[in-house]
Amino acid sequence: MQKPKVFPNTAEGKAAETNFKLGTQLPYMFIINRLAHYIKVLQREQIGSWKERQDLERELNAWIRQYVADQENPPADVRSRRPLRAASIQVSDVEGEPGWYQVSLAVRPHFKYMGANFELSLVGRLDKE
Repeated sequence: MQKPKVFPNTAEGKAAETNFKLGTQLPYMFIINRLAHYIKVLQREQIGSWKERQDLERELNAWIRQYVADQENPPADVRSRRPLRAASIQVSDVEGEPGWYQVSLAVRPHFKYMGANFELSLVGRLDKE
């Protein structure tokens, strides 16, 4: 259980408060964790192939774009095939650990939380090999 946090009464504070509340809601955590799990599966299928950081980032972003429809109010059939409004994946080197990449995943679903758009994010590691 997490203690409630106090956020400033500013636009940035309200956004931080919404993101904090979302982080305590399991269904929202399941969304981002499932995507992270699948990224690990994609990487596992590439074992033995040597890829540069930029190539891996480009491939992961191409993969996640198949789930993105950047529309204000897409029809239900589009939302079911493309549940994300926006998504991005950044891959960076881990300082001091040459065998690893750091992967930052950020997604914005079509649905809203308490009437507001929000972004889910997660940072993890991938083995370079």
